[in-house]
Amino acid sequence: MADTKIPVVASFSILGDLVSQVGGEHVTVKDLVGINGDVHTYSPAPMDAVAVKDARLVVINGLGLEGWLPRLMESAHFKGVEVVASNGINKLTLAKEQCDHHHHGVYDPHAWNSVTNVKTYVKNIEAGLVKVDPANASDYQHNAQVYLQKLDKLQLDIQQQFANIPASQRVIITSHDAFQYFSRDYDVTFFSTAGNEYRC
Repeated sequence: MADTKIPVVASFSILGDLVSQVGGEHVTVKDLVGINGDVHTYSPAPMDAVAVKDARLVVINGLGLEGWLPRLMESAHFKGVEVVASNGINKLTLAKEQCDHHHHGVYDPHAWNSVTNVKTYVKNIEAGLVKVDPANASDYQHNAQVYLQKLDKLQLDIQQQFANIPASQRVIITSHDAFQYFSRDYDVTFFSTAGNEYRC
C-alpha cells in the first residue's frame, strides 16, 4: 500500500500539515523546512533536490516567501504539479517595499496567520491532490470538508475570545512582525520587539 502513496513536497511544515490533513492515507509528505526552521533564510540541501524531483506535487506558500525554491525546482527538473497555496486570498501589501536584503516583494507573505486564508490554502491543496490523483478525489474532498469545518469552529472560537477584550486592549508583543493578517481579522495590534523588519 505504501508504494501507491503520492509523494508530496511542502515548502515548510505548516503547509505539510495541511497536505497531511487533506491527503490522509494517500500521501507521503516531505517538508523542506521543518518545524522551528526559518523559511526566509533556508538553504536547500542536496536531498531536497531529490525529494522535489521525485514529488508528484509541490506545495508552496507563494507571495515571494520561498525565494530559494524556484531555482531548486528548476535544478531538480521537477515535472509534477505545483500548488501555490495562497492563490485567491485577499492579499495585504507591506507597509513599504522591502529593503534590499528582503525579497518578498510588495505583499505580506505570512498569510497562513489568517484562518480565512488557511481555508483557501486547504481548497487549493485539495484541487492539486485531485489533479494528480483523481482516483482518490472523493477522499480528498471529504477530508478537506472535515478540516474546513474544524477551521470554521476555530475561527468562531477566536472571535468569541477576542469579543471579550476591548479593542483598545487587544495588544500583543511579538518577536517577529508577521501577523498583519491576524491583525486584520481580529482587530489586534501587534508590536515587534525587533521593530518592523519590513520598513526601510
